[in-house]
Amino acid sequence: MDNKVLNKQIPLETIVKIADYLEDYKENYDKKFELEINKNKNLPFSEKKWEYENGSTTINYTIELKNGKTMKESNYNWFVTNLNNPKGIQSIYISMYVSFFTKGANSTMNDLYNKIEATLYFRERDCSIDVNTTNQESQAHNLYSTLMNILEDNKDRYDKTMKHVGIRTQCFTISIGLILSYILFIALKINADKLPELLSMYLNNKYIL
Repeated sequence: MDNKVLNKQIPLETIVKIADYLEDYKENYDKKFELEINKNKNLPFSEKKWEYENGSTTINYTIELKNGKTMKESNYNWFVTNLNNPKGIQSIYISMYVSFFTKGANSTMNDLYNKIEATLYFRERDCSIDVNTTNQESQAHNLYSTLMNILEDNKDRYDKTMKHVGIRTQCFTISIGLILSYILFIALKINADKLPELLSMYLNNKYIL
């Protein structure tokens, strides 16, 4: 599932909210995997019972700067700290990966591979979101829906204020033009006796004015 969010203002607060959610999502699976390990570590091999086996989780953060520098890290605190200078950031890339093995429908072994992967790419004008899955369609759908709701819960990039900027600018320009024209007219009227006869005639013609 992939989509591009075009008409939304995505502030850094929203990007951090996305990162918080993915960190919590990852931590939830980390706890499941740790519980499985602790449950089976002292049991004989024949007695081990895994619901989630060989679980693995990662989150990677990439910050591309306007000066051409690219920084990558998997640490959340590093990521948040490096958002202090938003004007210098060109784009932000966040990727989360979760994988584990479970039993297949007709299997006694954990031989069914499961994967949940989410990637988000934030740029100045848009944001791309992509969620891929293997044998975890329901989880992937819930993840995608939650991320999209967080992104959509922002102001439109071209909301009413932005849409009417052009109209307000035109009105302001017309107003200034009218004021300057009126000042010019008054100056000409005051000096009407010094103006050429043809121009004086124009000033006294209401249709031309």
